[in-house]
Amino acid sequence: MTRFTYPVQVKSADTNVPSVSFVANTVMPVLLSVTFADTSVSAATTTINGPIVPAGLRVRGISVNLNASWNSVSGTTLSVGAGATAAFFASGIDLQTSTGNFRILPTQTAAQVSNAAVPLAADTTLTLTVSVSGSVVPSAGSALVIIEMY
Repeated sequence: MTRFTYPVQVKSADTNVPSVSFVANTVMPVLLSVTFADTSVSAATTTINGPIVPAGLRVRGISVNLNASWNSVSGTTLSVGAGATAAFFASGIDLQTSTGNFRILPTQTAAQVSNAAVPLAADTTLTLTVSVSGSVVPSAGSALVIIEMY
């Protein structure tokens, strides 16, 4: 396995061409799964902690693959957050009214877009927050949240 230290010096085979330095940015997808079993209490909010991502990363995009809709009587929504701030990157993602096998690209507020564009200042735990507003506990529903970071 080859390990590189950045910035990488790339040398040309032509000795008349100077070496070039560049920084390679790699998109790192963070996959988080949430199912109805994670929302065991009705009319409540459940927070699921994801991985801790290193400082300096930014969010490139968020998408939700809705495998099966939540079958609660009232609305069930999802927020994607950082640390203690539940809706830091996205909020109000509807998990109930859409049909299964559906990809959702959440609408973000101006503040959430700004949060995603700024590198994280410290190592941060990504969080998913599922809010069930109603008296019926969901007995079906699953989603895969994809957070692309770079």
